[in-house]
Amino acid sequence: MNCRLWKELRFGLLATIVLLNFRVQDQGVVLRIEAKMKWGFKEEHSEEDRKSESAEFRSKYPDNIPVIVEKEMKSSIQDIDKRKFLQPAKTTVAQFEYIIRKRIQLPPEKPLFLFVNEVTPAASSTLAEVDAEHRDVDGFLYISYSGENTYGN
Repeated sequence: MNCRLWKELRFGLLATIVLLNFRVQDQGVVLRIEAKMKWGFKEEHSEEDRKSESAEFRSKYPDNIPVIVEKEMKSSIQDIDKRKFLQPAKTTVAQFEYIIRKRIQLPPEKPLFLFVNEVTPAASSTLAEVDAEHRDVDGFLYISYSGENTYGN
């Protein structure tokens, strides 16, 4: 990327860019601009309270995963009526998607995308596997959903 283009990008978009991430691929460097998900649950509860609550869940129910589910900010899909779940660790992502689909009353012909840290987890992965890789420092697994594939993966 030439210096002039970088300056235009840096000064022209700096206010709107939350994260710049350079990812090396076979053919060179690809610039990815991503907006980090803002979690209402994190804004409403202190980190200390969240850590305490997740630790209590994990000690009381060791075979379950505490999950927070929220809609992507820009998605026009229905809001979920419940955002805190305690799911069996063996639940697959596909099974959990079905649960979310039912809670938001989304017909089967409409698309639903789940994201964990801006990545779409494999449908066959268990929540235990996803949790092991993506658990937040507060002890919860955060899953966002959208009617559009907002991250393009």
